[in-house]
Amino acid sequence: MEITLEKRAGQAWKAVDPSLVLASGDRVRFRFKANFNGYLYVMNHGSSGDYALLFPAEETGRENRVEAGKEYIVPATQGAFRITGPPGHDVVYWLVTPMELGAPPYTPGLYGDIRRLLLNNFAYLGNLHALYAWYREVRAQFVGRSDWREALLEGALARLQEQVRERLARLAELAERLRDSCAAAQRRGAAAAQPPYARQKAFADRWPELAPRLELRAAAPGAAADRDRLLAELARRRSDDYLQAIRDLSPAARQAGTAWLQSIVEPIQRLAEE
Repeated sequence: MEITLEKRAGQAWKAVDPSLVLASGDRVRFRFKANFNGYLYVMNHGSSGDYALLFPAEETGRENRVEAGKEYIVPATQGAFRITGPPGHDVVYWLVTPMELGAPPYTPGLYGDIRRLLLNNFAYLGNLHALYAWYREVRAQFVGRSDWREALLEGALARLQEQVRERLARLAELAERLRDSCAAAQRRGAAAAQPPYARQKAFADRWPELAPRLELRAAAPGAAADRDRLLAELARRRSDDYLQAIRDLSPAARQAGTAWLQSIVEPIQRLAEE
C-alpha cells in the first residue's frame, strides 16, 4: 500500500511528512493506492484514547471498494479530517480485505481500554501544573513594573487555571460515563472483573478523591531544592531579558530546572496508574 498524508495550505493541498506535529484545527486528507483489489477500512486511535472508524462512513464516503494500482483520496467526499482532541499521538490503521466486512455490533456508551486515555489526560494536566509553577516562580521575575506586563502574566496564569478546570470537568464527565459503561457491559453479560471494566470502575470510584489532587495549588509544588537552585542562579543573572537569562543558565541550573519540572509532572502522571 502507498499512503500519503496531505495538509491543507490555503487553497491547496501539500504532501507532508507523517511525523509532522499537527496543530488543533489543521485539515488533512490521505492519498491511497493498493497493489491488489479489495475493500478499504481506515481506523483512528486518537490521543483521547477513543477509536473511530474514519472510512467508510457517512461523512467520508460509503464506497470502499478499491482496485489495484488506482489512486484514491480519503475522505472521498471532497472534505477533510480536522485535527481535534488533547495533545498526543494518533495512530491511523489501514486495512484492505478481500471481502467486505460486516458491521460490528455497537453498544452505545460502552468503553474499552481507557489506560491510554487516562495517561494522555494526566500527562496534559501534569504539564499544565508545571507551566503554571514556571510562570509563577520564574517568568514573574521578568515582568518588571509595567502594568501591561503584569496584566499579561496574570492573564496567562488565569488561562492556565481555566485549562485545568476544563480538563477536570471533562474527567468528571468521563467518570460518570464509565459508570454507565460498566453497567452496559454487565447487561451484555461481561464480567465486571474483566480488565477494561475493572479499570473503568476503579477510576470512576476514585475520581472524588483524585479531583482535589489535580487542582492547581498556590504554593509551588515539586522538588524545592532543585527549584531553589534554579532561582538562586536566576537571581544573580546579568540580563533582565528573559530569553537571554535562560540561555545564560549553567548546565547545573538547567538540570535543576528540568528536575524540578519533572518532579511536578511525574507524580500527576503516576496517578493515572494507581
